[in-house]
Amino acid sequence: MKFLIFWKYLKDYRRKQIIGLIICLFFCGMGEILPILSIGPLLSGILEPNNDKSAIFLKVISNIVPFQKETHSLIFSTFIFLVIAFIGNTFRILTTSLNAKLSAGIGTDISTELYERTLYQKYSAHVTRDSSVVVSALTTKFTMTVNTIFAFLQLISNLLISFFIVLTLLFINFRINISAFL
Repeated sequence: MKFLIFWKYLKDYRRKQIIGLIICLFFCGMGEILPILSIGPLLSGILEPNNDKSAIFLKVISNIVPFQKETHSLIFSTFIFLVIAFIGNTFRILTTSLNAKLSAGIGTDISTELYERTLYQKYSAHVTRDSSVVVSALTTKFTMTVNTIFAFLQLISNLLISFFIVLTLLFINFRINISAFL
């Protein structure tokens, strides 16, 4: 609930950035799902080429690109898996970078607001108080605030990605994964 209180103090463009980050998180979650879904048929195609799972996977790939040998289709499917994994990791790195930039931006907005409130106080308040102590305290709190916001955004990111991974694992084999979670 305190996040909702914090939300109303954010500037409009920061709110839009947070919504954009959430959209990017969904793509990151999808980027985590695809390698998990594609590794099973790929491994079964490598270990047991005549398996039904691998046969369907290899038929789909051979319909896209015709191959002369079965080993060529396995090499191509391995390449596709690597590309999918690369794209998923790229989204993960992008999300972490966006988290860092957004938390720094929010921290800068808060710090600017606090410095303005400090500077626009009456002259008598500035005379009675040591300004270096105030600036030092604001700088220290600014660093802690940015780190806290970054940790919160990373928590949301990791929870959402974990949710997608758990859903994918439950989709693959419900009974085994439920027994593993219990």
